[in-house]
Amino acid sequence: MIAVLVSVALAAPPPLRLADLLREAREKNPELKAATARVRATHSAVEPAGALDDPMLMVQLWNAPADFSTVPVMVQLSQSFPLGGKRGARADAARADAAMAGADLDQKQREVETQVASAYFDLFLADRTQQIDDELEAILNVVLRSSEARVSTGKAEQVELLRAQGALIQVRSERETAIDHRRSAWARLAALLDRDPASVPGNTTEPGVLARFPDAMVLTERALRERPELASSRAAIAGAHAQERLARANRIPDLGLFAAEMHMTRRRRSSSPPRKPSTRCATGSRPRWRKGTRTCSRRCIRSTSTTS
Repeated sequence: MIAVLVSVALAAPPPLRLADLLREAREKNPELKAATARVRATHSAVEPAGALDDPMLMVQLWNAPADFSTVPVMVQLSQSFPLGGKRGARADAARADAAMAGADLDQKQREVETQVASAYFDLFLADRTQQIDDELEAILNVVLRSSEARVSTGKAEQVELLRAQGALIQVRSERETAIDHRRSAWARLAALLDRDPASVPGNTTEPGVLARFPDAMVLTERALRERPELASSRAAIAGAHAQERLARANRIPDLGLFAAEMHMTRRRRSSSPPRKPSTRCATGSRPRWRKGTRTCSRRCIRSTSTTS
């Protein structure tokens, strides 16, 4: 007998507590997982947004003849340097996007917590309604049997029996409605918790209530400080300022530097080694303003060496 009771106790699902369900929703809700991944992605994009562009390495074959008597090869390495605060503006815009993603995560978390609490209270109300209906049905069964005995002995009229039967039918109907409400509330709660809706839920426990409602001024200050909608708006304003600075900085041309080397090999029929002339070039372009217009000046330093 004791073994049977222990197995039944172990097979029974654990009771449902609102605090535990809210913690589980923060960890397992699919929408919160997706929002958390977006936050990580936007934060990881902040550092690359303010970095330099990738350098470019090019290897080119220049005007080689059909018989490949000469093989001119150009190797070039280039790097651009943004001017005017472009990198800082891009990084600030990326930070604003990350802040907006964080605010969206906070807002989604509050929405999920509200939905979890609403579904839990619906489930709690359905459980209590079902319990009360069961107690009322037991009482009405006693009243019905008493009415049947009174009618059979002629001490009561038939209408008393009909009234007891109608009350019993109404209570049973309300209990079936409570059972349907419980199934619906559990289905919504299971979807928010990423659980199997076909699983058996535990019994709900009475949640705690506030002993005293906070002052309206305190609630207003807290809402202005912590509401995710306001944080998202502030982040959007910061992102707009960063985009404005980036647009102004785009008026300034970037500084580009590149280094190149031309290597030419000539094929000869004689046994003497071929001559291999090479040309090296380092070039930089910088912006220059003259009389209100923008021009770019280019300086090139070349060194040519020929060996035989």
